[in-house]
Amino acid sequence: MATVTIRLEDELKKDLEAVAAGRNQNVSELVRELIEDFLSPGEVDRPGTVLAPKTLTAYERQSLATLHRILARLVGDDNLEDGDKEYQLRQAKILESGFTGLYGQEFIGISPELSQADCTLVMDILDMFRMIDAGLKALEEDGETLDIDNKFMLTFDGFDFQIEREAAMADLVKYFVEEGRWVEHAKMIKETGGNSHGQRLPMYQAMLGEYNAVMEARRLNGRGFSYTPLNKEEITQIANAKTGGRQLKTSREW
Repeated sequence: MATVTIRLEDELKKDLEAVAAGRNQNVSELVRELIEDFLSPGEVDRPGTVLAPKTLTAYERQSLATLHRILARLVGDDNLEDGDKEYQLRQAKILESGFTGLYGQEFIGISPELSQADCTLVMDILDMFRMIDAGLKALEEDGETLDIDNKFMLTFDGFDFQIEREAAMADLVKYFVEEGRWVEHAKMIKETGGNSHGQRLPMYQAMLGEYNAVMEARRLNGRGFSYTPLNKEEITQIANAKTGGRQLKTSREW
C-alpha cells in the first residue's frame, strides 16, 4: 500500500484528530475515507440511491437513537407514516449497536441537496413564465392570438422526473405551489405532478438567456426592470430560443 505524506498546521492537525476520535477512527483511516469519497463523486445522485453516511459519530448515533426511543413512546401501533413503536425501537437498536450497513434505513426519503444556484434558477424560470403568461394575456386582449402549438411551447409544463436534477427541481416547484407561490401552476401539478415526461432544463435555460437579454434591453432603454407585460417581439425572441432558432408561427403575422 502506497504512503502519502502531507503537512498540516498544528491547529488543523488537532481538529482532524478530534474528528477522527469522534468517529472512533485514527487520522489515517479518516483521511483515506474522505479521499475515497472525493474520488467517487455522484454516487448519491444516481436514481434509487439511498443518501446515507458510511459512518456516524457517537454523538450523532446517541442523539438519533434517543429521538427514536422518544418517538416509540409517542406513536401509535398503526402509524404507517412515521413508523410504529416496534419500528422506532428497531432503529434505535441499529444506531446504538453501530450497524453501519443498516444506516440506510435511517435515511430513506432523504434527497440529495438542491444547490442554491439551482433553487435560484427554478425561481427565475417561474418568474419568466409568469411574465410570458402576462404578455400572452395582454396580446389576447388586444386581439392577438397564438395557435395551440405555440401556446403549448410557451407554457411551463414541469421537469423530467427521470433526470435526478430535474426531479429535484420539480419537487421545489410543487413545494412553492403548496406554499401559495406561483399558484398558476397548481392545475398542472394536480394533473401531472409536475412531470414533463421529457427533458426541459436545457430549453428553459435557453429561453431564460433570451428573457434576460430582453430585460437587459429594457434597462438600457431606460425602462428598468419593468413588470409591464412582454410585447409580441419580446415573446417571439424568447420563444425562438426554445424552438432552437426556428421562427415562431402565429395566427397572425406580427
